[in-house]
Amino acid sequence: MNIFDGKICSYYKSVVDFRQDGKLCTAGRNISILDILSKQGYTNYHLLNKLRLSGYNSDFYKTNKKRLSAACFSSVQDDLTISRSDKNHLFHTGFIVFDIDIEQNTALTQPGVADEMKEFIINEIPYVAYLGRSVSGIGLWGIIPIAYKDEHYAHFRAICKYFEERGIYIDTPLSDISRVRFVAYDPDAHFELQPQIFTSTLEKTEDIFNKIYERKDINIESDEFFFAACRWVEMNHKLKFEKGSIHNYLLRLYALLRYNHVGRDIILGWVYKNLIPADKITTNCLDEIKIRK
Repeated sequence: MNIFDGKICSYYKSVVDFRQDGKLCTAGRNISILDILSKQGYTNYHLLNKLRLSGYNSDFYKTNKKRLSAACFSSVQDDLTISRSDKNHLFHTGFIVFDIDIEQNTALTQPGVADEMKEFIINEIPYVAYLGRSVSGIGLWGIIPIAYKDEHYAHFRAICKYFEERGIYIDTPLSDISRVRFVAYDPDAHFELQPQIFTSTLEKTEDIFNKIYERKDINIESDEFFFAACRWVEMNHKLKFEKGSIHNYLLRLYALLRYNHVGRDIILGWVYKNLIPADKITTNCLDEIKIRK
């Protein structure tokens, strides 16, 4: 049996162009996942080559990468005329995407390391249905089939741990169900049409971690929610909050709490008290307007 048989996902030729009414200029389509991965026509190959020639993190790369076509490999979206989102998620494809980025795996910049890592994954990790080069041409990305579609995030955490135990670090923002992956056709990609299904799940230490994006009626009587938010940021962005230190990650913490309708004054007061004294915060470090921009 081919693991990709009958599997579709939402594909977008463009994810950045919007009409005046807020809808996409070019609506998405639901397409066979195997076709997207194996046929060059679904990739803006001319732009992909120019991005790779310009160099990873060049100004051209940063500005134009978002013009590539993209797909939600974990999600079929309901309304394909609007930008993808978790609220627009219709059903799960049964796949999770993992991204092996240069920032978390700096050895990839050394000649031959990416090929060695690719060979190791193919030979030692039986769950990978697809493995290919990323947009940069340096990193790797792949697809793993999961056993329980309603346990997406618990599966993703377990996958991250599984790879980390083998010295490979997964880019955590790709955990979102509706996250789009830029399509980068790789003629040398590895396909395993009958991989093992990944069954392991990993719950967060405290139940509140699983609910942090669902909290709408926050009545803070203790520091529990703030500590949970700190831990969420730490776990998803691989950092450690330390009292007296200055971190750009305070912006992530602030944005997360504001998303959960925690008042600005409450956030700043708690941060100053528990993490960083007010006189150590640089001007406008936690400016809400900048966060929104």
